[in-house]
Amino acid sequence: MNSALIAALRRPDLRLHGLIDESWVDRLLTAFESAEGALLVVEVTTTGGDAEVGRRLGTEVRHRLARGGRVAFLGKTCVYSAGVVFMAGFPPEDRWLAEDCWLLVHERQMKTEITLDGPLRACADQLRKFTAEVETGVILERQGFKYLAAGSKLTSDEIEQRARDNWYVSPENAVDLGLVAGVFRG
Repeated sequence: MNSALIAALRRPDLRLHGLIDESWVDRLLTAFESAEGALLVVEVTTTGGDAEVGRRLGTEVRHRLARGGRVAFLGKTCVYSAGVVFMAGFPPEDRWLAEDCWLLVHERQMKTEITLDGPLRACADQLRKFTAEVETGVILERQGFKYLAAGSKLTSDEIEQRARDNWYVSPENAVDLGLVAGVFRG
């Protein structure tokens, strides 16, 4: 690891913690504007949050990279669920974890109740809409696993298999599997 990156990881430009929500998007975009193309380090601690916002954050990182910017990720303490979706937007060589930061990778979650009441055709329509929502969620989940797997030693299918059992990943294991570049002990 070069000395410029070590120094940058020691003083993150943006610190995000708590549950991932829409405010994170605004804070990330503001930080991008302030960085003006220079390396931007984003420090993250989260137990999860809104998966779609995590996906949006990862997309914003990929867009910045496509425009020639550089963004590094530093996980602190824990990066769970939607936080991993966000982390997957960074290239593996710019993903770092603090020595006590664990990842949690799992399948998308849903909790809902369906009440069918009315004509059978209307009930069938309601079930089709619900099924479409679930199927789309699975597609988006698989896309996130592909981003996470890119450049690592794992395939997206292997990540999907492990995610079914709430996969907790230690920093050392994340490095060994190529999910992150290294453990930062700065």
